[in-house]
Amino acid sequence: MESHDNSYESMDVDYSANSVTHMDISYNDSQVYATQIKKEKLDECVDIGEPISPCVSAEDIKSSSSKPMKTFHIIKTQPKMNKITPQFKIISIVGVLAMSVIIYHLLKFECSDEFDLKQLKETLSNQVYGQNKAINSIIHVLNKEGTKLLFFYGSTGVGKTYTASIIMELFGKKSNLYHYTMPSFEEIFSTDFMYGLILCKSSLFIVDGLSRNDKIVNQHVKDLIKKSQELDKNITIILIYSCDNLNNYMKMCDENFHVKVTEDFKDVNVHKAFVKFDLLNNLHLRQCIQKEASSQNLKNVDYEKLLKNFDVAVDGCKGVHTKIKLL
Repeated sequence: MESHDNSYESMDVDYSANSVTHMDISYNDSQVYATQIKKEKLDECVDIGEPISPCVSAEDIKSSSSKPMKTFHIIKTQPKMNKITPQFKIISIVGVLAMSVIIYHLLKFECSDEFDLKQLKETLSNQVYGQNKAINSIIHVLNKEGTKLLFFYGSTGVGKTYTASIIMELFGKKSNLYHYTMPSFEEIFSTDFMYGLILCKSSLFIVDGLSRNDKIVNQHVKDLIKKSQELDKNITIILIYSCDNLNNYMKMCDENFHVKVTEDFKDVNVHKAFVKFDLLNNLHLRQCIQKEASSQNLKNVDYEKLLKNFDVAVDGCKGVHTKIKLL
């Protein structure tokens, strides 16, 4: 057994209260080092079931529990619905009405045929008195190809409007017939919805009750002719002037009337014709009265007496229909 130089002596241990501080320990010269033992802190592992942090200390849990908990709110936004404004409703209603009108006209749409000039001349000759020259002029112009512009003019009651009504009747009151009177023409006229002009081969356009001073009509007519040419369509335009509505110096529709109207439409390149309706006399007035009396089945009529109730120089045959009923 290996021997060592170290010797050991017995140590007296005092178990009294002062034994820790006053205990005498005897040992030999062996060097002793004082070492501070570092106390390692052993954390307790608490399983909180989280895969991200497998080991969490109790102190961490305690410290975390002392902090205020943050609360998060998930706000689910609903898709915004576009609100229907009153303006949108009004526009929708107007649009529906406009489409309804267009569809209605398209369903009812029908084009008139070309003039039967032979029948037209025969009808005018039998029903319009004292205007043989005017009738021949009308037939001559209507027989031409392309767009035509006719100016009917004359005094009251000489047959201008009546002639136009016969032309409309024989042309056929279809979608390509347009008839206006003054002054409403200025308010309602528009080329935008003239489907007959667009869809039919030819159209008839009449404006009644004009005076030489109705300048605005001139531009409308020019626009209408221009549109028909762009569409490669033919249109017959009849403008009816009453000389009694003109200024005194033009009351009788003299040659000055021709000059001024020609000047107004000098830049319109179509067939143009002035159709003058002459003044009537008592013979023509008698014919008008006889025709009206026959239509009303009147018998034993004293025509000489009836003639005294009319002034043919002023009224022509105008008012015969009304006055015959009253007499």
